[in-house]
Parts: sequence; structure tokens; C-alpha cells
Amino acid sequence: MYGAIALLHDVDCYWEAPGGAIVRYDPATSDIEKLGIPLPHVYIQSICLDEARRVIYGQSFTPERLFRFDLATRQSQDLGAISSGMVMAQCENVELDDDGCVWCGWHATRAWQNTSGVDSHRLCKYDLRTGRIHFLDAGLPNPNGSYSSPLDAHYAHCYSRCLAGEVDFVDVPRTVDVESRMWGGAHPQDLRVELVDAKNHWYTIHKDVKRQLAAGDALPVKYLNATTHNIFDYSAPRDFRRETLFGIIATARQICEQEGATLSAATTAGIAAYRASAGAPAGSQKLALDARGRAGWQTRPVPAAAASN
Repeated sequence: MYGAIALLHDVDCYWEAPGGAIVRYDPATSDIEKLGIPLPHVYIQSICLDEARRVIYGQSFTPERLFRFDLATRQSQDLGAISSGMVMAQCENVELDDDGCVWCGWHATRAWQNTSGVDSHRLCKYDLRTGRIHFLDAGLPNPNGSYSSPLDAHYAHCYSRCLAGEVDFVDVPRTVDVESRMWGGAHPQDLRVELVDAKNHWYTIHKDVKRQLAAGDALPVKYLNATTHNIFDYSAPRDFRRETLFGIIATARQICEQEGATLSAATTAGIAAYRASAGAPAGSQKLALDARGRAGWQTRPVPAAAASN
């Protein structure tokens, strides 16, 4: 099993940062091995394994570039930029087609306009035959303003969890306001704690509660999903993110009471389990958890320093 190291550091830490590594995990022994750093000082957002050619492709940030890492030689190749940095391409999915070509997103630059425009997020393909990235002038349609993803908890598609499908896996999207756009119209406002203040989140919560209650029994589970990057100190009394979080909780409780609904605390896993209790789609593909490495991890000796803590 292969993975990569991600980190959202600022450019003033560029030279001190070693860069994201490709790592290999053995489920049988629970051993983790560092294979190499594809791009020095740069970290990794997503990877894709070409198992037949023993190659890993990945996208970095910051800056955003596409790279190739050879598992046999542990040598890397910088394939080129996929963003100018004005707006993040943020391709969380790097995909491989049947010909071994690599697909991801890129972002167009419109430096002298007020916004980059709603069509600035586009698709690109690295072609093995030409050895170059080919940039398309269009991306995927977003009819509901949420990256073509359903707004509610859904069974995922076998190729992308952000699409509805028949795989026995429940995806719980974060709460969004599809009518309010950010970043040049490229992104809907979502219920992310650090994104805006509590007053602006009020509108997102109110709209989504009203929408879900109006849907009635058509929605098996009604929920609000607030998210955050787990890098902030929410224990700091004067941190505005702490106040925003408290404001989101208070607002959600108030709006639910006004609409005759009850607000119950739950984890994302709990919401998914509640949705699953309503029944999976007919003919759904059952997923089995690969827990072969769990036994080895549980029996691994605990270091004395860790045990003392």
C-alpha cells in the first residue's frame, strides 16, 4: 500500500521544508518505508498508482505541479505546472485511463480580470506517447454548483465517492450554499469553520435546513456537516475560529428549534451509519475492510516513552 505526505506550509518556510515523501506500508508487518521525495521542498496533495508500469503519479502543493515517481528506480520526474497559483487547481483526484494516460485538473490564469470565471477549472491529460501535459479548455459540468456531487448523504460511485452510485459506502458531503459563490465563482460557500464568520454561516445553515425539511421523507437522513482543517488551536479563547465554531453550533440549534426540528450531535461516521440503516441500493457492491495489518499493529511493542505518557 502506497501513500504520500501532505502539508500546507507557507512559502516563507519553503527552503526549510524537506518536501512530501512517497511511503510504502506493508499490512502484514505494519512496516512503513520512505521511498523518496519526488519534489524537494514541495508537498503532495494526491497520488495515483500505475500498477502495470510500477509508477506513481501525483500532484503537489505549493506550487501545484504534476510529477512521476518510478517505484523501481525511486527516481522522479517533474512533468510540469497545472496552476499559476492565482487560484488553486486542487485536483484531489489523479486518475489513470486504459492507455496509461494521467488525468487531473488545472486552473486557467486571468490576471487582469476581476475574477477567474466559472470555467477556469479545467481538465488536463499527461500523455505517455507525447511525454507532455495536454490542457483541455473545458472541465466537468457542475449543474448544482457543488462539483457535480449530490448535496446529501449518498451511496458512492465505484469511480468517485463524490458521485452517486451503488457501492456499499456512504459519502457525507459537507453542507454548502450553492447560491453563494467564492473564489471567482469557482467554489460554493460551505460550512467550513475558518471560511467566513458565524453571521455568514447563518445563511448557509438556514437555507440547508429549510431545503432538507421541505424534502420530507425523500431524504432518509437530514444533517449539517461542518468541517475544518485540523491545524487550529480551538482552545485559544481569543481565536476567531473558536468563536465561529461556537456560533455555528448556537445558530444550528436556534434554526432547528424555529423550524420544529431537533438537533442531535453526531460524527460523520454516525451520519453514514444512520443513512445505511435506511438500506443500500439494490445490487450494491459490498466493500470489505482490509484489516490484515491490524493484528500486527495491535501486538507491536509500545515504546517506553509512549507508555509513560
